[in-house]
Amino acid sequence: MIVNTTAEIRQYLPVNISLSIENLKPFIEPVEQKYLVKVIGQEQYDSINDYVKSNVYNEKNAALLKHCLPPVVFLSVLEGFDFLNVEFSDSGFHRNESDTKKGLYGYQERNIKSFLKNSGFNALENLLKFLEEHIDDYPKWADSDECTNAYDSLIRNATEFT
Repeated sequence: MIVNTTAEIRQYLPVNISLSIENLKPFIEPVEQKYLVKVIGQEQYDSINDYVKSNVYNEKNAALLKHCLPPVVFLSVLEGFDFLNVEFSDSGFHRNESDTKKGLYGYQERNIKSFLKNSGFNALENLLKFLEEHIDDYPKWADSDECTNAYDSLIRNATEFT
């Protein structure tokens, strides 16, 4: 997994976040596989994941990681949104609410989900654009089916569409 700390989440969701990384972890890896790997390919993903685990700085990997983190953060919170707000126990399923903390209004929930979705997919678009602009720096991506698919698309990215 490339997202491993609450601090990484706070970089992109700067609101008062008391969400622990442990609660978000069940959603991070599936999001990385579902969205990130489809853009950068498995080999490039494995490379950036190994870089994160190594704690050895590399300028090109750091630049790529900077573009990989936002979509994973936004889309992981989106994927886990409904589950992160409930409690599972022997007595059933309950919405977390107290006298001092109330649940969101429906419009707030819709707005937050829309923000997370738009931000996540825009971040994937930015990642793809970054890779296209720096293709020589990332030969694992350049040689991947995902790169070929990106270049074979009728409209390669949202910028071309506008």
